[in-house]
Amino acid sequence: MKKLTRKFLSILLVVIILLSPSFVFASEQYPEDYLSISPWAIRNLHDGQMMGLLAITNENLTKDYTDVVSSGDILILNENLRTKLDGLLIEKNKNFIPVDVPDNSTRLAVVLSLYNILGVYDKSINEFTEPIDYLVENNILLGKESEYNLDDLATMEEAITFYVRGVTNTYYDNDLGGKGIFYKIQNNGNTVYLFGSIHVGDFSMYPLEKTRMAAFNESDVLMVELNLLDPKTIDEVNKYQFRNDGTKLVDDLGPELYKKVKTIMNEYQVPEKILENMETWALLNTLITLPIQLDNPQTSALGIDNYFLTQAALNDMEIIPLETVEMQMNILKDYYSKRNENLVDAIKIALEELKSEDSKNKIVREIKELQKIWSEGREKDLAKSFSEEASSQVLVSTRDPLMAENIKNLLEKNTNKTYFVVVGAGHYAPENSILYYLEKSGFEVENLND
Repeated sequence: MKKLTRKFLSILLVVIILLSPSFVFASEQYPEDYLSISPWAIRNLHDGQMMGLLAITNENLTKDYTDVVSSGDILILNENLRTKLDGLLIEKNKNFIPVDVPDNSTRLAVVLSLYNILGVYDKSINEFTEPIDYLVENNILLGKESEYNLDDLATMEEAITFYVRGVTNTYYDNDLGGKGIFYKIQNNGNTVYLFGSIHVGDFSMYPLEKTRMAAFNESDVLMVELNLLDPKTIDEVNKYQFRNDGTKLVDDLGPELYKKVKTIMNEYQVPEKILENMETWALLNTLITLPIQLDNPQTSALGIDNYFLTQAALNDMEIIPLETVEMQMNILKDYYSKRNENLVDAIKIALEELKSEDSKNKIVREIKELQKIWSEGREKDLAKSFSEEASSQVLVSTRDPLMAENIKNLLEKNTNKTYFVVVGAGHYAPENSILYYLEKSGFEVENLND
């Protein structure tokens, strides 16, 4: 399984994998009357989900976020915030003395609860610090003309917004946040930011690093491999992963192996109606991803591409795909079909590994290590992770020149626009990547990695 695992890690750096869908706050995913959220708060609630402050659950999709925040909600926010900040390598403020918090749901009670947690991680706070002044100065508490309505009851969306700002401020003050790999090219009045992503994520990656987010926020256009917010794109992807020629998966696997696959998929609650029509290569892809899905069911919703796509949709930002579904799916099929001597044998190996807790844990550990490398922006280690598996070059050999050509065309246009290009880090990190082709075309690539 080591070979299969290494290949899967390579895929995470270059190909969008469609895992189990998770619910996120995206303006065009649900009817306007489905969610009770003020328009101004949607982006903050989405950030709260990605940071781990707000659980990604069906229950949270039916809440009225304009309602008054409950004491239970505040306790949950406090617990999630402590968990997140405790995971950071920040020296604690041992001299911090908590302030008294009113026993109610006012805006004052919420922001003071937040202050009592932030104070543990901010050594700039001392006995002379005025909590409200601190919150205002750090853009956590906003108001007009010194009116902060502290006696008003706080809504759930207001509370989450305060906590999201608090997390963001702590990360930015300590130069933290998911970094990935990051480059910039300017030409003919145009600016292109090149951001290398990873397609499965976790809460620790968010918020993203300050300069990366600033570049995104100043951009006019988001460019991605595929626009997975577009229902037509999803339909196209499914057409490649599921057969419609009258054959069934059992025809490829045989009854005995199919029965074993069905048993495993039942454990993961995959309906047989879906299983029986899977393409064989898509089944292998699914089997390899099952451990990470089990460890973190939201891993695809927390992917970097998904984050930027949702933020772009919320900002009414233009989204342009760099590739077609046909190109990416055919390359992925080729990767599995030709680079494994026998797909059926590979599926047998994957099934055996799924029975082993040690093997499943190993896969999860390796993925978490890759996510850590990505978050810390370790450019050379990302290149190494990709380059160690020689067969993974099939994933980029035809794609990188075409992506580079599309980016070259942007840079040569007379549009005076700023583009934020998000593709898997494996398209930038190794030698002979997109960067190589752009430099070969005469563009100067500025490395923005620390």
